[in-house]
This record gives sequence, structure tokens and C-alpha cells, in this order.
Amino acid sequence: KMKEKKVPSEVYVSYLDSNEQAQTVKKSPRENVGVFDSGIGGVTVLKEILKILPNENYIYYSDSKNNPYGDKTDKKILEICDNIVQYLLKRNCKAIVIACNTASAKAASYLRKKYMRNPFCSN
Repeated sequence: KMKEKKVPSEVYVSYLDSNEQAQTVKKSPRENVGVFDSGIGGVTVLKEILKILPNENYIYYSDSKNNPYGDKTDKKILEICDNIVQYLLKRNCKAIVIACNTASAKAASYLRKKYMRNPFCSN
């Protein structure tokens, strides 16, 4: 089931604790910032982003279905990350934060080249 969590600055964030797809809880005409991770560890990254950019709308995608990424081939990681980015872009994300170390290492460069008009942040 979808869990709703209210975080500082009245921004609503959705995440899943099962193998369902991520969904947004709050619809807004404004653009969103997408944040994704292979699990829920990226919530720590999201909390830090909220301190810096408290007035943005966020979509957090927790990929518990494919967690962990570390045992996947590079090709599979690219495919998974590409699907997540497409999902986030369809939901009006103006920027995407890759909050997963494995995805950052294996897919960030590929995603930046494929989606050159979209900014990506990674570690």
C-alpha cells in the first residue's frame, strides 16, 4: 500500500514499501524534482534537499522491486534507471536526483547523454 508522509514546508512525498510502482500523492501544475533510489535510503538525500529547496514539489521513487542494484548487470541497471527516468519525466520533473550509489556510478553518464535537456544530480 502507498504510504503518505508529510515532510517540512507542506511538501507531500510518496513512497512505496512494496513492489508497486511509485505514484504521486499531490498533483500540481508546478514542475517537480524527481528523486530515485533502489530502496528507501535515498530519503536521507531527500531530507537534505528539502533543507536547501523547501518550496519545490518532489516525487520520490523507491525501486524496491529491483532492489538491490549491486547484483545486476550494467545493462540491466541502465534499463531500470532509464525506465524510472521516463516515469519521472512523464510526471513533469524538471530535474532528477539519483540518490543511489550504484545507479550514480553505472547510469548517470548514460542518462545525462540520453536526456541532455534534463539536469541530473548524482553523488
